[in-house]
Amino acid sequence: MFKKIEAWVLYLVVLVFIVLTIFFGVLVRQELVGSTKLGKVSKFALFLSEIPMNLKKIYSVAKDPGIDSGVGFRFKNKTGFVGKYDKNNHYLLLSRYDGNLSESIVELIRLNDFKVINRWNPEINKINNRIDKTRDEYLLLDRD
Repeated sequence: MFKKIEAWVLYLVVLVFIVLTIFFGVLVRQELVGSTKLGKVSKFALFLSEIPMNLKKIYSVAKDPGIDSGVGFRFKNKTGFVGKYDKNNHYLLLSRYDGNLSESIVELIRLNDFKVINRWNPEINKINNRIDKTRDEYLLLDRD
């Protein structure tokens, strides 16, 4: 069933795999750093190296996001919307970028006739100035 192989053949195969692994790492690094010299080859190497991450993303999207996260535990015994349902009044709170103003705006729109009920133009600089930018999640706030 199994054939015996000589030790030098095994060592040679292991050495070739180590060299190929290092070469693969160089290709991925070149693509990430931006100094690509092999073009499509390094793009393909990056694609191959991202397969496990993409599979993890697909798996995590397929799961219910409220189950494992901290937010889901807060609403464990609550289901649906709690309140009176009025089928005549449906609203949409829309946050969008207005190209004419070159700013983001927030609009409250009635969905029966698509009329804009109210429009807010938040002063984003005032909001950003009140945020503690020393925290990790806000380090790039001014740039972004």
